[in-house]
Amino acid sequence: NYGYSLVAGVASIGALMLTWPVDLEARNPTREECDPNQTPILLIHGFTGSSNNWLFHKHHLSKAGQSNIFTI
Repeated sequence: NYGYSLVAGVASIGALMLTWPVDLEARNPTREECDPNQTPILLIHGFTGSSNNWLFHKHHLSKAGQSNIFTI
């Protein structure tokens, strides 16, 4: 278990170092992207997921008339 913990710790530090230069705030929605008459929907993936997990749901929510759909 100690070896596994060490490897996982080193891997997480490596992942943090790789994502450090990524500006996550650059993807924030602008006022023009948001419809003030609708409640925003935020789709958050689970562990080891990505925003691509929500492509199917985002498509169907858009077809149903929802425009404030955001994923991370």
